[in-house]
Amino acid sequence: MLVLVGLFGAAIILANTYTLQNLGSKFFHEVYVPFKVGDSIKIREYTGRVIEINPITTVLISETEELISVPNALFLREVVENITPKAWKEVLVPIVVGNDIDLAEFESDVMKACNRMKLHLDSRFPPVLLIKNRGDKTTELLLTLMVRRPENKENIVSEINTKIPEIISHVKHKKK
Repeated sequence: MLVLVGLFGAAIILANTYTLQNLGSKFFHEVYVPFKVGDSIKIREYTGRVIEINPITTVLISETEELISVPNALFLREVVENITPKAWKEVLVPIVVGNDIDLAEFESDVMKACNRMKLHLDSRFPPVLLIKNRGDKTTELLLTLMVRRPENKENIVSEINTKIPEIISHVKHKKK
């Protein structure tokens, strides 16, 4: 009986090999993402703008408005080219704040902090702070910066990540 259960389990795994590869690839894709929704990419002979990244596939729309579904496992085996202009200069910093924070004041303080780093940022692209999701207790924000020199990305992210808790504390203290 144990042997039958083992064989049955192996058969199910073999039958779902590609699905399991795609699900696993999605996990690794989230760890290192060379592109995001909205970017234009090229993988093998497929080129298009990313409109969806789901657990099994990444969906592209081509210039001729055809939908292209690329299995996520392919991104681990093939070279992916992000052909979005200036994508290599972009820095995305996710921020989560409690709903007890005054978002207007928080945004103002974040923009002031970014302004202090303006020597490292591309002056043609001002920093952008967007609300991604608003829940009952927290709000998810996304700070987008364009760096002048890509080798400074890590330093800029580190500096911003140390400033954010200070800004949150300052805004909370000011509210009291």
